[in-house]
Amino acid sequence: MKLCTDPRDTYLNDLGYSVLRLPRKEVVPFTVIGRDRGTNERLGVLPSIWHSTVELPLTGGRQPAGNISGRQTSDFDLKVGLDILSNALKVFGAKSPKLDTEFKRARTVQLEFTDVFTEGADPLEIGKYLKAGEFDNDNPYARYFTGGKGLDALLITEVLVAKSISVNAKDDHGASVALEIPEIQGVVGGNVALSKQSTNSESITFVGPEYLTFGFKAWKIARVDGKWSLASLKQNAATAFDSVSVTTEAFKAEPMERGLVDL
Repeated sequence: MKLCTDPRDTYLNDLGYSVLRLPRKEVVPFTVIGRDRGTNERLGVLPSIWHSTVELPLTGGRQPAGNISGRQTSDFDLKVGLDILSNALKVFGAKSPKLDTEFKRARTVQLEFTDVFTEGADPLEIGKYLKAGEFDNDNPYARYFTGGKGLDALLITEVLVAKSISVNAKDDHGASVALEIPEIQGVVGGNVALSKQSTNSESITFVGPEYLTFGFKAWKIARVDGKWSLASLKQNAATAFDSVSVTTEAFKAEPMERGLVDL
């Protein structure tokens, strides 16, 4: 089956990350997502469903993501771009995340995440943690998601976080469209701060009150020949998900898509 190529699901893929369509602060390293034949949910964090004799690896805290911070996306169709923006504004606590009227002169938008940080742990260190333990088979959820066809557990090992996003609106000819900060500020409310990116740019930057996860890297926890393994996954449209659900196409491919690390 051909995978969906909706740009809302793919705009981070060339950077090696999957897209979290609805940015959330709750999606952190070691988050586990369970898939049940197309219905998916956040199960919790790894220590709650894995008993290990060693400590969970340290993430090292947030590190500047210099290769991503300040990098602009390609031009999105107006609806697609505003959908991405409104999802972030919604979680930031905007009074109204919909800005269709304020962008009525635009036809495309270009987005740029600024002050981006990455946080995660080395998969090899995670492998040591998993090797020194076992899935909690007494936990009905843990047992369920590792016990049958169409059931999978996805482990997030690294996340991208940011609290500001810049938007450059363009007209039919590709020229930047001037946007009025007071007008937009009145729509989004006081929880989101607005500013011009520079005196020579029409881009407007939206700044929220806290950092949110908007991208991630993940591996699949698999049972192969009686051993627990990590199966690497391509970060693509199929691995994009919202706050509680993972798109199902990611798991219809071969489980060893890019190799296995035995634990």
